[in-house]
Amino acid sequence: LTRSPPGTTIGSSASCTNTHAITQADLDNGSITNKATASGNGATSNEATATVTATQTKSIALAKR
Repeated sequence: LTRSPPGTTIGSSASCTNTHAITQADLDNGSITNKATASGNGATSNEATATVTATQTKSIALAKR
């Protein structure tokens, strides 16, 4: 998890990023859902969610020799 800027003060904001390598299991499940909350000074935000749906196209290739 990377936060930018690294420190925060009252009234400021920060962005956090992270990466996830998509696996075959993610594709087989059909989607990936990310859930996040923020907390500080004894308070916790509501949970935010985002879902990305996998689009799969079945195909086969044949080479005649």
